[in-house]
Amino acid sequence: METVPAMDESRAARPDLRPRPSRSLDIARLGEHLTSDALSPPVMGLMVWGTNPAVVQPDAGRVREGLARENLFTVVIEHFITDTARFADVVLPSTTQLEHFDVHGAWGHHYISVNNPAVPPLGEARPHGEIMRLLARRLGLDHPALQETDEEIAASVLPSGIDLQSLKAQGWHKSSPAQPAFDPARRVRLSGGVPLPPEPPNAGMLQLLTPKSHYFLNSTFANMPRQRRAMRRPTLEMHPLDADARGIGDGTLVSVQNVRGQLRVWVRVTDDVHPGVVVLPGKWWGFPDETSALANFLTPSAWSPGGQPAYNDTFVAVTTVNEDLAHTCDRTGEAP
Repeated sequence: METVPAMDESRAARPDLRPRPSRSLDIARLGEHLTSDALSPPVMGLMVWGTNPAVVQPDAGRVREGLARENLFTVVIEHFITDTARFADVVLPSTTQLEHFDVHGAWGHHYISVNNPAVPPLGEARPHGEIMRLLARRLGLDHPALQETDEEIAASVLPSGIDLQSLKAQGWHKSSPAQPAFDPARRVRLSGGVPLPPEPPNAGMLQLLTPKSHYFLNSTFANMPRQRRAMRRPTLEMHPLDADARGIGDGTLVSVQNVRGQLRVWVRVTDDVHPGVVVLPGKWWGFPDETSALANFLTPSAWSPGGQPAYNDTFVAVTTVNEDLAHTCDRTGEAP
């Protein structure tokens, strides 16, 4: 779906202020970058905001190995003590959406909307823009652009014809694209077969998919009691044919593992999934232990020719867990 009106975020990024060219490292390869002996110079400082890479990035075990380095100085700007924040040297409290001004662009719709703060920042929390302005001062960076207010930055990215003050007053602006024209004389001919799914590395392994859940938004809300109760516990969906072949019943505690890691989750036997595929919805955090089901422990450090992480090229063995451990986990498996 076309998303308009589009905001030009490059005008806020201001790459023209860089005094010299700088390298760019792909965040999807964060584990590789933080643990590489070949990267020169190595990454010695890391500032994280708006993401939880210890949960959401591929090869999470290697990401955590890198975050745990003694010689890596890590600052995390957050609302909560996430899995990533647990590795930080410094955690800076960030304002929530209720406490700061912002503008939101379109993603699958035709609106730009304004976020006016409902309450002043609580405690020592600061908006990201203010944190960056304070940091610029301490670093001796005196370009005027580095002291622009959040409203000035927002105004710079708005499309032509949209005024910030009017947007603040109305709260939103809609601009729909013209309806696409359809020419019945045009025909599209498709050729070639459907790509075959990747082959498992070993017989009996199942392809693991990790779609979004109804109650978490990627890794967001995975620490919230209401959403955790709705999700109940980490659950692997498995087709009856695959479950029967492994002696696995509905509600069984199982081990999901490959050469990169191991998870313990409960099974829901359902014909909603295809044979040969298992599905683990949601991005559960690694903490607390009783609901730790960090799927990216199992994802490979592999990328498509276009540079996209090969999330769906993840294959796992699924086996039952011994009864004593299953009984212990049954008592703690319910999310708080």
